[in-house]
Amino acid sequence: EADAHTCVYTFISRQVEQILGYTAQEWMEEPDFWQNHIHEEDRVEAFNFCQAKTIAGEDHRFEYRMMTAHGNAVWLQDIVSVIKNNGKPQLLRGLTVDITKQKLAEQEAKQSREQLQQIMDSSLDIICTVDEEGRFVNVSAASESIWGYRPQELRGRKFMDLVFPEDALN
Repeated sequence: EADAHTCVYTFISRQVEQILGYTAQEWMEEPDFWQNHIHEEDRVEAFNFCQAKTIAGEDHRFEYRMMTAHGNAVWLQDIVSVIKNNGKPQLLRGLTVDITKQKLAEQEAKQSREQLQQIMDSSLDIICTVDEEGRFVNVSAASESIWGYRPQELRGRKFMDLVFPEDALN
């Protein structure tokens, strides 16, 4: 819990120490603790987003990295309720969730997709993957020279509509 005007914390759960290595007391004693410990690349965006939503009196959810006491980056998701008094923001009450494993898995999946696309694009043959409905998901660059369609034109279209275009008329 924090003051909506100053962002000074009035309550911090002791579990924060397990996630970030800082004590609740450290958070409460340093007025700009949260801002000062956000990862340098996320600091301005995270702070400005939270501040804008708070001023507007809107509950909000956002993700950012924070530096641990040991110097490691941890991905967090903050889910914040803006508590108002006479229609004006007074307090921020929130929940902070460690989403580091999820973010790392997302990054790994993205890298795998990029590697797959590189392999596909290096082939002179059309290589594609389709979903359970028969729609293109991945298409190699050879689709342009062979079929006359760029990969981005095919993504989301049904494979069978290209193989048997006359069937699309029925």
